[in-house]
Amino acid sequence: MSFAVTDKPAENIYYLTGNIFLDKSQLLCYLLGNIFKEQQRNEDNAREEKRLQISYDSKKIEALFTDLSDVANSKNLLQQEVGLELAKYAKKRKDNLLAFPSFFALVNSKCFGIHSLKGDLKSCYSLSLTGNYRLIIKPACDDLSPESLKKCDTVIIKGIVDYHGEQGNNWLIP
Repeated sequence: MSFAVTDKPAENIYYLTGNIFLDKSQLLCYLLGNIFKEQQRNEDNAREEKRLQISYDSKKIEALFTDLSDVANSKNLLQQEVGLELAKYAKKRKDNLLAFPSFFALVNSKCFGIHSLKGDLKSCYSLSLTGNYRLIIKPACDDLSPESLKKCDTVIIKGIVDYHGEQGNNWLIP
């Protein structure tokens, strides 16, 4: 930011690159406001650069979900596996994951019905897709402490499951 200030004490008017200020406090507020805006822009750019990374529990899952990324050349692999509706929701959730800077931010957002799981899915989290179907993800970190989750920048997609009902886990994509 470049500027020039002219102090004319007789008139008590300050000029700053085309702006006129009647006193020093107005000038100071203007300068501080611009500094704050610049800091916000820098922080926004830094946030845009830091995104949650996605990895996959298996090559099959990777093939199904990476096919979603290339719409022009998609073979609709996920749609063939789980149907159109679930494929659309799975793509949305994958895109939603990429909007968060860390796993901790995702969990604290409480978006998409995210919650931790128990039993054989302990250390995993669930994101709602449709009525009973969930996208199962796992943070790629050593433990589930808040400190570890704040540093966690990668999530592992484990698959799509319906874990409701007496039959146990009904994995559409294991």
